Amino acid sequence: AGEAKKVAAKEKITIIQRKIKEGQDFAQLAREDSECPSSAEGGDLGYFKKGAMVKEFEDAAFALTPGTVSDIVETQFGYHIIKVTDKKAGGVVSFEESKDRIAEHMKREKLGDQLKQYIAKLKEKAKIERSAL
Repeated sequence: AGEAKKVAAKEKITIIQRKIKEGQDFAQLAREDSECPSSAEGGDLGYFKKGAMVKEFEDAAFALTPGTVSDIVETQFGYHIIKVTDKKAGGVVSFEESKDRIAEHMKREKLGDQLKQYIAKLKEKAKIERSAL
């Protein structure tokens, strides 16, 4: 982003940080002000393991203890404030714990394949004309 956009984004997140320090609800502020896709869930990214996020974000998140909020973290994607609500020890997840996520992933994958096939068929049947203006 341009320098002006970067300065504006830094000012915006500094205001949000101040509101959090004043005791305003992190999730509500995320819903109202975040540009992250997780804003609809109050900024909740769920659990993630090391290696799943960009280094700066990950380093800040894993350094926090549950219930704490980070300072402003800058990554290639912009500025972030991270609140850790819980941590789980790494380990193997059982099939029972994973089967719903696996089924959902497989459904999305199948739907994506079907969508690609449908679009390919539409392109084959389409008559596209271009005219010079």
